[in-house]
Amino acid sequence: MACRVALALAVLASVAQALDVAVGLGHGDRVFVSVPRTDRRFTTQPDGFVHAFWHHRGKWQRFEIERAEGPGTVVSGDAVLLKAWTGRRLTAQGRAVHAHWSHAGKWQQFVIEAKGAEAGAPIMPGSTIFLQAHTGKRVDADAPDSPGVVQARFNHKGSWQELVIELHSRAATTTTQPPGGGGPRADRPP
Repeated sequence: MACRVALALAVLASVAQALDVAVGLGHGDRVFVSVPRTDRRFTTQPDGFVHAFWHHRGKWQRFEIERAEGPGTVVSGDAVLLKAWTGRRLTAQGRAVHAHWSHAGKWQQFVIEAKGAEAGAPIMPGSTIFLQAHTGKRVDADAPDSPGVVQARFNHKGSWQELVIELHSRAATTTTQPPGGGGPRADRPP
C-alpha cells in the first residue's frame, strides 16, 4: 500500500510540474540564495569564503539543499544543510558563516523559515526565508555596516536577515525497489 501511495504522489508531482503548478523545494534540489534588496547571491569561493558581493548565477553561487531528516519536501521549520559546489557545507562558527568543511553536523544545520508562513508549509522557489543557525542567530548579508558579508549575528527576523531561495534545478528522480520488491518507487518527483 505504501508503495502505491508513494507512486501516486510521484505521479501527482510530475503532473503538477507538467502543468507548471508550483512544487515545493525538495532534498537534493539545487538552489541560489539571494539578498532581496541587492539581488546579490551567496557565493562560495574555492577557499570556503562565503559572501554576497556578486549578482552572478553560476557554479560558485549554487547550493544543494539537503534536509537533515533525509529525502522529502523542504518545509518551514526543517533543519537543512546547504552544500556548495566545493562539496563543503555552509557552516555557522560563532558569528562567521563559511564553507570550509564537508561535515554534516549541528554547525552545518540551519532551520529554514518561510516569511509569513506557518511551520510545516512547503518552501517554494522564490520564497523569502530566514536561516537560523545552531547558535539561535539568523544569517544576514545585508547589514549597512557590512554589506555582502554573510554572518549569523542576531536572533530577530528583520530586513537584514531576509533571504530569497531560488530554484536552479531539481534533484534527479531516483527509482528504487521498496522493501520486499513489488516494483519501482519514485523517491522524489523530477
